[in-house]
Amino acid sequence: MDTFDFMIASTGSGRGKTTITVSLLSLFKENGYDVRAFKCGPDYIDPMFHRDVLKIPSTNLDSFFLDDSSLNALYRKKRGAVNIIESAMGLYDGKGASGDNSAYEIASTLNIPIILVIDAYGMGYSILAEILGFLSLDENELIKGIILNRISEKFYNKISPVLSEKLQDRCKILGFVNKMKDVSLKSRHLGLMSPEENSLQDKLKIYRDSVKGVYNSILSSDLFTLDNLNDSSDSTLTCGDENAAKESANSIRIAVAKDEAFSFIYEENIDVLKELGAEIINFSPIHDKEVPQCDALILYGGYPENYLPKLSSNESMLKSIRDAISGGVKTLAECGGYMYLLDEIEHEGNVYKLASVIKGRAYRTNGLVRFGYVDINVKGNIIKGHEFHHFEVDTNEPFDENITISSASNDENYKGFITRENLIAGFPHLYYLSYKEFVKEFIKNE
Repeated sequence: MDTFDFMIASTGSGRGKTTITVSLLSLFKENGYDVRAFKCGPDYIDPMFHRDVLKIPSTNLDSFFLDDSSLNALYRKKRGAVNIIESAMGLYDGKGASGDNSAYEIASTLNIPIILVIDAYGMGYSILAEILGFLSLDENELIKGIILNRISEKFYNKISPVLSEKLQDRCKILGFVNKMKDVSLKSRHLGLMSPEENSLQDKLKIYRDSVKGVYNSILSSDLFTLDNLNDSSDSTLTCGDENAAKESANSIRIAVAKDEAFSFIYEENIDVLKELGAEIINFSPIHDKEVPQCDALILYGGYPENYLPKLSSNESMLKSIRDAISGGVKTLAECGGYMYLLDEIEHEGNVYKLASVIKGRAYRTNGLVRFGYVDINVKGNIIKGHEFHHFEVDTNEPFDENITISSASNDENYKGFITRENLIAGFPHLYYLSYKEFVKEFIKNE
C-alpha cells in the first residue's frame, strides 16, 4: 500500500484548512488506510476534530518546543501509512512578525510536500497572483499542489486550465471545494468550537462529498507518495532511562481533569507521563463528585468559563479538590485549571464560587491578555510553553520569584506562577518534551 505524507496549509486562518483536513482524514480512513493526523503549533482545538474523525489522538508538531532532530523523531514515532499535517495560520506565519517556527519551517524540517489551500471566493485571475506570491517564498519547492476553496465548479473549469498553463510543472491544481452553505465550522475567542458543538459528524458527509475530487487527485498523483523523511536516528523521545524512571515513579497515579471544561491537553504530555511509569486516571470536575485516589493532580486548561454554573454547583468536587491539595497531593494547574483553583470567576455579570485553593478572582477582559510562545525559567532550566487567554486574575498571593516567564516574541519578562510545596499554578501551558526533568521532579512519589 502506498504511503502518503503531506501538509494542508493555507494563506491564513479561516480559509478552510480544518474542513478539508478532516474530510481527507475521513476519506482515507473510510478506504482502509492507516491514517494519522498532526497539527502545527500550540493548538488544542483542531486536534479534537482530527480525533473525532479518526478515534485516535492527533499529534502536535512545533518547532519552538522541539529541535529539528526531536521533531523528526516525534513525527516518525507517530507516523502511519497516511499522514496529514494541518498547518497553523498562514503557511509562513511564525513567531511574532517572523517566519520562525512557522508551518513552512516544520514542513522543511520534515521534508514534507505541501498542499496549499487558496480561498478563491470573490476572485478571478488574481488567484494566480496569490499562488505565485506564496511560491516565491518557497525556497525548498515544497508546495506541490493547490486546492481552490469556495469556488463553483463552473468557474473552476474556466480558471483551472489557465492556472495550470501558468504554473507549468511547478505545482499541480488538485481540484476545488465548492462554497458550502450552513455547514461552516463555528468559532469562539480561542478558535473553533468543539466537534460536538459544531455537530461535526452530521456535517462530515457533506464535507467528504465536496472534497472527494481532491482526494482522488491526491491518490492518482505521485507527488505525495514518498519515504524520504529526514533521518533522526540520533534522537530519542523517551525521558531518559525508562525502567529506572518507572521504578522511581513507583506506578504513581495521576488524576487528570478531562471533560468539556478542561480539554486543552497535549497528547505528547500524557505520553511523557506514561513513559515515566505514571498511571493516568481521567476525571470530570463537572460530572464526578470527587477526585479519584491519586498521588498527583493535573488541571489543564480549556473553557471553564462556559461551564461555570455546573462547576460552581458541584460542591462535593470543589471540596474534594481543596482537601486533596491541602492534604499534600502534588498539583499542577494551567490556565483554565489555574482559574478553577481561585476563589471565584466573574463572567457575564455573574460571580461563581470555585475551589478557593488560591485567594483571588478571575475576570474576562476585552481582548487577549497574553498571546504567544514563552520560555519558563525554573531555577536556571527552561521549559517551553505558550499563553493564550482573555482572562486576567486579581490575587494578593505572591508569584514565585524563582520562576520567570519570558515572551519569545518580545523582550518582556514577568512572574506568573503561584507555588507552594505541592502546587504549581499559572496561565502558561507547558510542553513536557521540551524539558523532561521538570516532569520527573513533579511526579516523584515522595
